[in-house]
Amino acid sequence: MTLGEKVLEFEKEVSDEDFIHEEKENILKLTTLEEVKEYYLYDRGWKDDNCFIDTLINLIIRLKE
Repeated sequence: MTLGEKVLEFEKEVSDEDFIHEEKENILKLTTLEEVKEYYLYDRGWKDDNCFIDTLINLIIRLKE
């Protein structure tokens, strides 16, 4: 399973189907943990939300496994 596919699985746990459909192509393009971090911090706007930062940290830990 590619990194993008793993992120897509995560999205299925936390987002609605419409959002996943809209973002699927962008998510599947993610190939590095740095890209995942940038996507969530800036493209998704999680940078200033501590709750989402915790979620992002947990996601990156899961992706490293």
